[in-house]
Amino acid sequence: MNIKLFIIPLAAFILSFLFTPLIRYISTKRGFIDKPSRRKVHKKKIPSLGGLAIFIAFTIVTVIACALYQNIILSKVWGIVLAASILVVMGVYDDIKDMPAVIKLVGQITVAVIAYGVGFRIEEFFGFEATTFWLKFISLMITVGWIVGAINAINLIDGLDGLACGVCAIISLFLFIASLSSGNFVLLVFAAALTGSCLGFLPYNFHPASIFMGDTGSMFLGFVLSIIALESYQKSTTFIAILAPIVAMAVPLLDTLLSILRRLVKKKPLFKADKNHMHHRLLVNDKSHVRVVLTLYAVTFFFGMISLGLKDIKGIYMIAALIMISLVTFRWIKNSGFLDIKKTK
Repeated sequence: MNIKLFIIPLAAFILSFLFTPLIRYISTKRGFIDKPSRRKVHKKKIPSLGGLAIFIAFTIVTVIACALYQNIILSKVWGIVLAASILVVMGVYDDIKDMPAVIKLVGQITVAVIAYGVGFRIEEFFGFEATTFWLKFISLMITVGWIVGAINAINLIDGLDGLACGVCAIISLFLFIASLSSGNFVLLVFAAALTGSCLGFLPYNFHPASIFMGDTGSMFLGFVLSIIALESYQKSTTFIAILAPIVAMAVPLLDTLLSILRRLVKKKPLFKADKNHMHHRLLVNDKSHVRVVLTLYAVTFFFGMISLGLKDIKGIYMIAALIMISLVTFRWIKNSGFLDIKKTK
């Protein structure tokens, strides 16, 4: 393996680590502060917009790596930079002034369509390629749904100090490890740069946090993770290729699915915030902020290990493995009380 690849996460780590105090200083000076409220856990004012440091580090490293190592700046890379920039601008506005949920959703869909347009898409369904109009339409809907879903999944788990950042760092680390044998340079760079950028921000964001990433960071992280998953799927001929990154992202995706189920059952608006997410429920039973975050880190690491193992499993063994994973996951959800919807407020 080319040792130069490991310069990418290191460079992203250093840039993110250096930019974060600067963003924190600017946020404090300009009054870009996340204030405590009923639906939030923190009890004091914390500077926001920390996601800008992650975005800047990721973008610089990604563009330079593609230019220097491969002497290419693919249209796909520029497309993602454009889409991510739009998403980050939306996030900054939302962190400062609060953007209506409908407008935010329209922006996320727009970004997802851009990603689809530059080549990040699901074009094959169980051996059928999207060659007709209707199959292409289905491809667009599935791709956009996946990207928007991933964006909001990370946004929803960003409720405790260091939780979303650490979970994304673990997920992207496993996706980077899985991509080492792919030969896909763009995939490698994205996963490596995201890992380094998250780890560089985490020391400032871990409890007690001195800065939050805000929607600026959480939406950006969800977007890049969804893109990495799509790119890994495109470069493989097996359906399990899309399942592996989904398994790695199990914690935020399960939290999102449970949130939707909870709100549907209780007949509440899907976009209305509450304090019944996984981390909130765990915090009720275990008052230690740090222990709850570390527990979800451990669960994410567990799913990451499983996702790596799935790469080499085929046929009936794959089906058996997925059944076992589903049963264990269901048991964990049930034992943790996440299915006790009636107990939620």
